[in-house]
Amino acid sequence: MSTPEPAAYAVISTRAQWRLATLPPEAYKAVEGLRQELEHTPRLGLPLGEPSADGRQVFKTRLEARAGMPGLVVLYLYLPQPPPPGVTITTVLPDESQEQA
Repeated sequence: MSTPEPAAYAVISTRAQWRLATLPPEAYKAVEGLRQELEHTPRLGLPLGEPSADGRQVFKTRLEARAGMPGLVVLYLYLPQPPPPGVTITTVLPDESQEQA
């Protein structure tokens, strides 16, 4: 059984990796799982604003808190051009809205 070709190539930016290094190891595992999911569903999450003329768009998604990890807010950039499309996870932050609840 072959692995399906990804719809997009997804990466975690150096800045987001730096931020993940300050969080529990479970956070990196969760964001890596999201990165893999974004390769197959690159427009997952809530769009922030309209796409630019060339199709670039910022999305926001949330990863639920789990054992050993706070809830996280993740921002990423979808880049449809040039083909193949790309996704860059740019920002990973603890979800402070859940701390106030």
